[in-house]
Amino acid sequence: MTTEPSTRPIARPALEAAAQAAARQIPPLWPLASSVAVNPFLGQATSTLAATGARLARVGGIAATMSRGWYRERLERGEISDVDLSAALGACPHDGAPREIAALRAAVSVDRTPPMALPTIAEL
Repeated sequence: MTTEPSTRPIARPALEAAAQAAARQIPPLWPLASSVAVNPFLGQATSTLAATGARLARVGGIAATMSRGWYRERLERGEISDVDLSAALGACPHDGAPREIAALRAAVSVDRTPPMALPTIAEL
């Protein structure tokens, strides 16, 4: 049995949009700083940091941000100030974010379990 190719025309804008989306998923080979080996965010430019972080945790078992301990150390050394925290809270668009600096400081004092990747088909 042979399959005949579709003769339905594809709208040029739809085809161009699909091609552009596909091209954005392919990393350039040079320079090395642009390759996937050092840039796990390639292809995630249209997602939020939270969505990208969740995706990287699921598929790679990696975190998109530093550990809470890393932030805690910088807070203790004064490298991150209450002014910085206030600015970060003010810029955060997420509804679930702490609303006060004290709540943010309390959250950073509790370590989170490192992400674990979901098993691959080969592992299953």
